[in-house]
Amino acid sequence: MELLILDRNFEEIATIELFSSLQWNRKYYDYGDFELETDISHIKLFQEGVYLFRKDYELALIEEITYERSDSNEYSLKVSGRFITAILDDRVVVGEKKLTGNHEDIAYQLLNENFIQPTDALRKVNYLSVAIKSKLGESTTLELKNAVIGKKLNEFLEEKELAHKIEYDYLNNQLVYSVWKGLDRTEEQTINSWAVFSDDYDNIVNIDYSHDMSDYINFAYVVGKDNLRVEVNQIKEGERRREKVVSSSDSDRNVLTDKGKQELDKNKLVEVIDCNILSSENLLYRRDYDLGDLCTVKIRSIDKMSSLRITEVKEVYENGEIRIEPKFGDDYITITKFIEREVKS
Repeated sequence: MELLILDRNFEEIATIELFSSLQWNRKYYDYGDFELETDISHIKLFQEGVYLFRKDYELALIEEITYERSDSNEYSLKVSGRFITAILDDRVVVGEKKLTGNHEDIAYQLLNENFIQPTDALRKVNYLSVAIKSKLGESTTLELKNAVIGKKLNEFLEEKELAHKIEYDYLNNQLVYSVWKGLDRTEEQTINSWAVFSDDYDNIVNIDYSHDMSDYINFAYVVGKDNLRVEVNQIKEGERRREKVVSSSDSDRNVLTDKGKQELDKNKLVEVIDCNILSSENLLYRRDYDLGDLCTVKIRSIDKMSSLRITEVKEVYENGEIRIEPKFGDDYITITKFIEREVKS
């Protein structure tokens, strides 16, 4: 694998072909990151560099350079940083702002107003553009108050299992922002090929499962301006009613309803499955499954079948070998991301 060190104008400084190890951690709901261990002779190159690129559109910021001596008195160079999407944390919304539209429209509006065509030209990020819209998300309202844009968008898009990213088009020297969603590869659909992981198929091991409803809320009273009240009911049949009051300064019923839904999204039933994935010739990474894809996970030993999204993929390059470590779901997987049913015999 070749790694390119680029300067702030994306001009190539050097190519790194040999290194001790590389962890390239791709993440769906957060910024990816990397850690590279290489020869100390490269230290000046990385000090001059701004970006690390590996010719697959994924670009990383060079943020930390560490020169270390081991117990055996050998020196090594460690370089780490986050993927380029992390530059969205460089801009904030000052004061209060309210945006309405679908999730993708709102994200694009924030990008245009704060990064691409800001009123203050000094806030503009060069080389950055937006991709063609895909009409992702649903009509909603987002309220911001002194918010860090990147972090807020991470949370906002996750509500609808959406993600966003900035990719680098090397040939056209352009950064491109987009909102996206992984493919559905579950057994319930017929559009894409299936990706099924199961202890029956010997491609998952070390399985842990837990269920937590201690913070679960399914009914919200949203109280707005002049004591205007809206009720948001998400009680499923046979469930115990669990209420919460949400305060707001708004007087628009639709806005109050959106706020109630967002609050219930933060207090969902938590189902957690943690497992390790074994490599399989029938399921090849980036061909049959990839970051963001929704896959079928069957755990025969506890009679569970779930649809889980791949939220992280750790690519490890060491000693001439490549190891791929996908992760299904978040540390806490909400019920909307965990579709549970009985496994048929």
